[in-house]
Amino acid sequence: MLTKENSWCAQELSNINTGDVRLDQRLLSVAENLLNNPKSPIIESQGSWQEAKAAYRLFDNEKLSDDKIKSIHIKQTVKRLQESQENLFFVLQDTTTLNYTHHPKKQGMGKIHHGSGYSNGLHGCFLHTSLLMSASCQPLGFLHQKIYQHDQTRTRLDKKQRPITEKESYKWLEGLKNTKNMCGNKNVITICDRESDIYEFYEAAINIDASILVRAAYDRIVFGKKNTLHSTLWSYMAKQPIVSEINIEIPATRGRPKRQANLEVRFAEIEFNPPQRSSKAKINELSPLKLTAIWLYENSNVDNKLEWMLLTNCTIKDADDAVRVGQYYKHRWQIENYHRILKSGCNIENCRLETYSRLKRYIALKSIIAYRLFYLTMIARTKPNECCEIALSTNEWQSLYCYVHKAKKIPDKPPSNKEALRMIAILGGFPARKNDGEPGMTSIWRGWNKLIEIAKIWEIMTYG
Repeated sequence: MLTKENSWCAQELSNINTGDVRLDQRLLSVAENLLNNPKSPIIESQGSWQEAKAAYRLFDNEKLSDDKIKSIHIKQTVKRLQESQENLFFVLQDTTTLNYTHHPKKQGMGKIHHGSGYSNGLHGCFLHTSLLMSASCQPLGFLHQKIYQHDQTRTRLDKKQRPITEKESYKWLEGLKNTKNMCGNKNVITICDRESDIYEFYEAAINIDASILVRAAYDRIVFGKKNTLHSTLWSYMAKQPIVSEINIEIPATRGRPKRQANLEVRFAEIEFNPPQRSSKAKINELSPLKLTAIWLYENSNVDNKLEWMLLTNCTIKDADDAVRVGQYYKHRWQIENYHRILKSGCNIENCRLETYSRLKRYIALKSIIAYRLFYLTMIARTKPNECCEIALSTNEWQSLYCYVHKAKKIPDKPPSNKEALRMIAILGGFPARKNDGEPGMTSIWRGWNKLIEIAKIWEIMTYG
């Protein structure tokens, strides 16, 4: 196993500065234990009752806010961005719901839905993340993260009277502006789903010169060239010529086999007027906006046709540009994978800390742990042939190899990332048959849990 002096956590949290050396050391120790036992509850992951009590005190310490924990990781994310030799990066924004209804004694939990039965509905909080990835699908960390709850005092009528800065949807603009400030001159495109289809988001992107790619949710009235009215977005785009066709492989899911989707590609420059806003909700005078729409549509008889109506301020000059930018949107799914690791691989919703303030600190630290697991999952895909020592310690890969292969002799050369990840997945139940393809995240994080225990025993047997 890695020692605390050279472990991943020690490197990732190297810029801790709470003003209390003992608190810094405790944060590192708790993080190490959580990484080595990502699915375990606090008391089990820390190894003893004394260590667990210290972890509980850590999450109750007012000196350590969730923002301070996140800022440690964000600095490292920016450093990885600046050191990267790649030319294009994506910031993937998305919100996930954390449900703690099954922990009714937790204090400070708000309602997380507005549907039927709202007065006795689900309780929890929300997590909005801006995840940075390279164009080669290597995760670099998150640049912005917000833990929040619904404002229970607001009404729908009141919402229409508030400026965007006072609404929950401002999270999209916050993430965009923070990303722009931290990424400098790097070529970064922010990719968002339909929830971010907000006039003020487009306006902010244009004003700060930030590149965005958003899936449209609203069939707005739009204007084409020479300011001619063309009814609505979808009907206008349907009149545009097909400039290209692309094939996308849709992976198999439960009840749906893997298949190839053929998408028609259309694009056009559009302009739309600002929405009607109450005078109280306006910060500045609203003006028409110009964007480019890219429509990728599966024109076939299959159920659940694939369709993306995308809006962007990226430069689109021809069909090649439209295809290239349109295909960027497929990267958005990676933030869903990250949130899945956080919820399923790290069991974030099973935390039994009793107050919302403690829980926020725990979520912030677990979000860093989830990034590490996500990185291990993706490194075999982005750098499959490189030595696995960029991701695993010497003890980890040696114990992994000998355990999986039932070998007594350590190989002279470490395995590649792809080989090591496949062995980890085997520990997690991946059958590794000839036609099984690449392992998924579930088998990888299950295997990671087992590898930690194997490496501990290996260290004891090797070094005493």
